[in-house]
Amino acid sequence: MGSGEWRGEGGRFFVCALYGRLVELGCLLQFITGFDRLDLKDYYLAPRYGGMTSPVLLCPCGKNINQQFFTITEYLEVLPMGKDGGCSQTNNNMAKQSGIFQVEGTLGNVTFVKTQDGFLVKTKSEISKARRASDPAFQRTRENNSEFGRAGKAGQVLRTAVRNLSKTAKDNRLASRLTKEMMKVLKADATSIRGMRNVVDGEAELLKGFEFNINAQLSTTLFAKYEPTINRVTGMLDVTIPSFVPINDLVVPDGSTHFSIVSGGSAVDFEAQTFEEATSTSAIIPIDATPTAAQTLSNPITPASTHPLFLLLGVQFYQFVNGINYPLKNGAFNALQIVDVRG
Repeated sequence: MGSGEWRGEGGRFFVCALYGRLVELGCLLQFITGFDRLDLKDYYLAPRYGGMTSPVLLCPCGKNINQQFFTITEYLEVLPMGKDGGCSQTNNNMAKQSGIFQVEGTLGNVTFVKTQDGFLVKTKSEISKARRASDPAFQRTRENNSEFGRAGKAGQVLRTAVRNLSKTAKDNRLASRLTKEMMKVLKADATSIRGMRNVVDGEAELLKGFEFNINAQLSTTLFAKYEPTINRVTGMLDVTIPSFVPINDLVVPDGSTHFSIVSGGSAVDFEAQTFEEATSTSAIIPIDATPTAAQTLSNPITPASTHPLFLLLGVQFYQFVNGINYPLKNGAFNALQIVDVRG
């Protein structure tokens, strides 16, 4: 006989397994099969179903109680409780679909969604939007939501400001990763009250070193020395790159024959959500043992700007075929990094 404790959106419930059958211990679980309420004893607990390491609830679409026969169309992994009493996942309303059939859509208070992490299941919160907006108990929640939204908008403005470079050098989690870093910038605001902290009064310099493509980072792609320089008075954002040997100082993806060095500078007004940008690029250079020429990539913007300044440097790879340089795999291996910031 085995037992377990899990928490769902409707509260905590306890179940135990006796000869493979679930026995109810005082709670009914509203589940996903279309019935409003189901007795737990009508469900089957498989502690190691299909090689899984966690117990799963098997959901029958048809059953004959007399014959004790179940037709299984889907099962959900039951997540163990975390330290805070919720699921061990980041979102304690969220569980992962695991089974032969993986679905999308909404059924009652349960929504099935497809994400980058697989097919997930989430339940509708019982707390109304009006209560979250006015109840003093949710004051901290409102403050956190306000600052998170502010960080998200700031990240969007910066992504737009450097889009000409990042559109060929980014991963599919760029937005969420940048929002996370913007939250660090915002939390460095030492003057505004909680809930009103902002990026402008924070420490934009914390974004130095941010990689736009986590799968191809500049720090592990280009090993040649370079010197970034930001001159706010003159409005010049430059990167000086001494001569280097491509075959020695680049980590080259398979199939690439050529590369170029790209740079960009931006002055970003996060409050007005506007920006000014300039970009520059080297010639397309063969990847061989021939030393490159020393060069400086310059990105001029309006002199004496009062807005945060960002200087970026990146590498783009190409494959030379019949006289044409084609971007390698649509830029999947291109790197781009914020190499200097002036807040």
